[in-house]
Amino acid sequence: MTIQLSLFPPSHPPGVGDLRRTPIRGRRRPSAPATYRICLLLLFLVTSFTISGTPAHGASGWSDTFTNSPPQRTVGDPLHGLAAEKGGVTWRATSGAIFGSGTVVDSGPERFHVGGLPFDPASELAGSRATLTGSFDLSGASWVAIGFTSSPELPLWAAGEVWLLLRPNGSFVVRAGGDQHTVTSGMSLDFHPQASNQLSLTYDLAANSVSASVNSHVVLQDGSLDALPYSPSVSHAGFQLQRTVGGAAGAMAVDHLDLDVTPPPSPALTVANGDVAVSGVTAGGDVALLGVVHGREPWLGVVSPRAELVTDGDGDGLATLSTGDGLAKSLWIAVDTSSGRFGVAAGGDSELKEALHDAAALSAPGSFVDERGSLLLLVVRPGGATWYGQIHDGGVGDLGSDSDGLLDADLGSLSPVGEVAAGASVPPALSSLQAGDVVVGIDPVHLEYYVFAIDP
Repeated sequence: MTIQLSLFPPSHPPGVGDLRRTPIRGRRRPSAPATYRICLLLLFLVTSFTISGTPAHGASGWSDTFTNSPPQRTVGDPLHGLAAEKGGVTWRATSGAIFGSGTVVDSGPERFHVGGLPFDPASELAGSRATLTGSFDLSGASWVAIGFTSSPELPLWAAGEVWLLLRPNGSFVVRAGGDQHTVTSGMSLDFHPQASNQLSLTYDLAANSVSASVNSHVVLQDGSLDALPYSPSVSHAGFQLQRTVGGAAGAMAVDHLDLDVTPPPSPALTVANGDVAVSGVTAGGDVALLGVVHGREPWLGVVSPRAELVTDGDGDGLATLSTGDGLAKSLWIAVDTSSGRFGVAAGGDSELKEALHDAAALSAPGSFVDERGSLLLLVVRPGGATWYGQIHDGGVGDLGSDSDGLLDADLGSLSPVGEVAAGASVPPALSSLQAGDVVVGIDPVHLEYYVFAIDP
C-alpha cells in the first residue's frame, strides 16, 4: 500500500515559512539547547507502509496584458523601456511597437516589429519548463510569432533561438536558430480566421526539446532540438508582428504575452522488496540517497546506514538502488543533484510511530550544530559535489570532546559520495556551507530527519 504525502521543497514547507538559513554568528557551541532552536520541516510518521512524496511547486515568470494605464501605456506610447505588469522586468522593443487599445500594435514604415522581456534559462532549476503564450489579431499581418530569442530588438528570423510562426491562412512553422532549422510545419486544425488566435511555445531546458500549440491544437510535442542538432542560447522571450507588403499599420496586434517557468517535480520514492526506486529525477542525472535500515528485532539495532549516488542511466527519470536488505524498517531521503529538489520515504513492517524533529542550527563556518547523540549528515551542492559523514557525540566528526548531547559536526570530516570518473579530480573537502547547498540529516536511532537549503 502506498500513502501519498505532499512534501514541500526546502524553501517553502507548509506552516513553517522559509527554512533557508544564514549561518548563525557567535560562539561555536550554544550555551543552552534552546539558543539555536529552529523548527524543522514536519512531524514525520514512520509507518509499516511505503510513503512517497512530491513537493508542491509554483511557477515563476512574467506577464503583460498591455492594459492602458495613464500616464504611460496610453494609445501611441512606445512599448520600449516600460515595465511589464507582472514580473518586475522591463520591455525592450523596436520603436514601431506601440500601445493600442489594450494591445500592442505596429506603427511606422518598418514591416517587422518585435518586443521581448528577459528570460535566463541558466538561472532556473535544472529540468524546468518555460512556456510562452501570446494572443494575436492577424488582421493585416503577413504573420505573427512568439519565441525565445537572443536579442529582443532583432527579428526572430535572425535572433529567434526557438520560435513559432502563424500565418493568416492557418499555416504554422516552428523554427530554431533563426531561419536555419525548421522543426515542424503544417496547417492548424484550430485556426480562427475571424478571431484572436493563441500561440503557445514550451521549451524544456533539460531535454532541449520544444512543444507548440495553436489554440487547442498541439502542433508539436517534445520535439528534440538535439536531433537538428541545435542548442539555444536564450536571453529573452517575446513576440514579432510582421506586416504584409503595402499593408496598413495598426491593424495586427498582440493583446497579451505570458511566460510561466515551472520547476521540475521533486523526486518521489517507492520502497519495496529491498529496492528504493526514485522517480522524477533529472533525465540522465544523479540522485543522492541517504538512508538507514533497522533490523526486524529491536536488539539488532541499526543494520545499515547508506549514502549512495545513483544514476538515471537510461534517461527515463528513474533511478533505483538495490539494497539487498529486506528494509524491515527504514527511512530514505533522495536529493536530485542537479536541481536540489528532494523527496522522502519510509518503508518496512514497523508499527505506526511518530517522530518529532529536534533542534538544529548552523554554527561557525565549517561546523554544524545539532542536539543529538548521532547524526547521518549529507550535503548536496546542486551541480557540484555531494558529501556524507556519520557524526557521533564526543566522537567521530564532533568538534566537541565531551558527550553532552550536542553535536558540533566538523564539515571537513565529511567524505565525497560517488565514484570519481577516470581522469576527473577528486572533489575537495567540504570547508563550509554555501548558498544553495542542501543539508540532509537523519537521526539513525529514532529515524527522524530534516532537509533544508542555505540562503544566499
